[in-house]
Amino acid sequence: MTAIAAVAGGLLTSVHALGGLVETNRLAHRFATGDAVVRSTVVTVRSSPSGVDPRGLITFGVAGLVTLALSTVVIRRRRAMAIVGAFYGVALIVLFIATAMDVNALVLAAGGLASVVLGPWWWLLVASTLWTASANDLASEA
Repeated sequence: MTAIAAVAGGLLTSVHALGGLVETNRLAHRFATGDAVVRSTVVTVRSSPSGVDPRGLITFGVAGLVTLALSTVVIRRRRAMAIVGAFYGVALIVLFIATAMDVNALVLAAGGLASVVLGPWWWLLVASTLWTASANDLASEA
């Protein structure tokens, strides 16, 4: 069940990011070519919550909870992975709360830490664990 939630969280994160990218491009074009009324409308629309993922609930909140849950599962066998996962999960939850409360400095700090440091580190550890498990399964079948 946790794996399903993790995959769903990853896919919803992608939907959130892609939707934001497309919307930002569309709004930037309208802002650049519009008059004062269009520009003020673009600013208002840009500051409104996402209809797909209100303020990052699935993207950050649920993904953070799933990462924390996975960290507690692997803590006995992979302590370093569990520690990185716990910090990553907390950073995602802080990012969700900061996004919902519109605290931009905290969004930048937690978002930067989660996306540049902890996220890649966590996913490399997950990939390494899966790779090792897969190699062990192949070796035991031979």
